[in-house]
Parts: sequence; structure tokens; C-alpha cells
Amino acid sequence: MSKAQNVFYKVAASKKNKLSDLKAAVAGAASGIAGTMIIRPLDMIVDIKALGGDLAWPKPKATYWGTTKNIYKTHGLKGFYAGSVGKVLKIAPQMGITFLVYKKVSDYLDKKTFKPRVPLVIKKNK
Repeated sequence: MSKAQNVFYKVAASKKNKLSDLKAAVAGAASGIAGTMIIRPLDMIVDIKALGGDLAWPKPKATYWGTTKNIYKTHGLKGFYAGSVGKVLKIAPQMGITFLVYKKVSDYLDKKTFKPRVPLVIKKNK
């Protein structure tokens, strides 16, 4: 094993690189918020197509592109993010808990079954 590989395995096995519970939960919440805000415009178009429009929202066009243009004409860019606060308040805690549970289970299993990884070393023939 080379010196670099040896250092890598020592660092990977050290407790200093373990993510704290709070950091795992915050990372999960942040990923949920980011994912929601990225996908929300597409989700809004699908929601309007599924609901068929009402007094506040325009009647959906036959195509997704037509519905997109109609939302933009009627409500502007804000129209694509309507309802985002409710989605974020739902998703952020959900993803925080998911990341935390994953971390706890992963840590538990690592304690029970941790075996240092031995890298595959191919010896060169001389």
C-alpha cells in the first residue's frame, strides 16, 4: 500500500471526519429546500394542468409550453413559485429527518461491521 493510500484510509476511518447529527439534519433540510426551489416551476405547471385552472389561475393550454407562457403572462415569474413556502415547510423537516436517520443507521452499522478496506494492489512483473 502506498503512503498516499495509507493516509487516505487513516483519514477515512478517523472520527474527525464524521458528520455531526446537527450538520446531517441541516444538510438534509438544505438539500430539500434547494431541490424544492429548483423543481417548483415545473411542479407548478403540472399542478395547473392537473387542476384545470380556476379564477386565480389561467385555464391550462393544450401543451405544457402553452401553459407555461400563460402563467408567465398572467402572474409573471412569481407565478411559478406560488405555494413554495408551504412546500418548503413540508420538505425541509422531512429531508432533515431522513438524513439524520440515514446517518444514525449508517454509524450503527459501521460500528458493528467495520472492517478496514484493503485496496487492490496490482504488482508489476519485472
